[in-house]
Amino acid sequence: MNTMSRILRYTLVCILMAALRPATADEPGQRIYSTPISPASDIFNLRVGFVSGYLYAFHTGTIPSHADGIECPTFTNGSDNGFYVGGATELFLGSPVNTETTISLRSMYESLPAVFSTTPDKLASRSTGIDQDIIESSAVQTNTIRLSSISFEALFNLYTFDGAVGLSLGPTFNVYTGSEAVQRITLLTENARFENPLNYETEDYGSTLVLDRGTIEDLQVFSPGFKFNISANVNIGRVTFHPHAGFQYRFNSVARDHDWHVSALNIGLAISQVHSFGREL
Repeated sequence: MNTMSRILRYTLVCILMAALRPATADEPGQRIYSTPISPASDIFNLRVGFVSGYLYAFHTGTIPSHADGIECPTFTNGSDNGFYVGGATELFLGSPVNTETTISLRSMYESLPAVFSTTPDKLASRSTGIDQDIIESSAVQTNTIRLSSISFEALFNLYTFDGAVGLSLGPTFNVYTGSEAVQRITLLTENARFENPLNYETEDYGSTLVLDRGTIEDLQVFSPGFKFNISANVNIGRVTFHPHAGFQYRFNSVARDHDWHVSALNIGLAISQVHSFGREL
């Protein structure tokens, strides 16, 4: 994390230095770029639209496990495919044509699932054949996590190459709205099933036992974080197609008293339209 922290600090310093550079026009006809301390116009420009995409969620650390009569493992480091969808607003600090800096405000629903698993272990089971003999089987335990949140983000955007490429960095504020944890043990040996004296819920004709099903215990509902994005802008009239890719990290542990953090890689598309108010200087 030390290397990542240095990279993020360096990126933030570069963005702020570029953003605070005053606008100048040394030659006639030279484009005057807009910055937060030297806007090129008093027009209030707003780009409004929606955003959606794919994310790959990482759950790092340890999570609790629950089972009666079966040895409970320690689950560490799970991941899975998720998605996000929501609304987006982008405030231009100047004209949409020549601005270098904007501020993006987004509100999104995010799905951040994960699957934790253990290495296969040996267990006694019963054959599904006619004789139903006791056999030694390989088994794996999994914990399938479903986690969703409403996320709010405020990103500062710096555009380069005449607005074609953007760098974004800023805080996120995340409220978890739903959770589920399902712990299972599954036999990997063909034609084997559990004897199941404790009457667990079964799946796959008895080759899988559902050891625990419920919400995440001691869930911390709120977590701040940060996000970094790299984006491209494709303008068609007043409509902008905004493909982007990035990384987010959430600071608070998902569950209290557990070292369990969530981060994600994301790739998506925003589509928006510009609305202008005011007058040109």
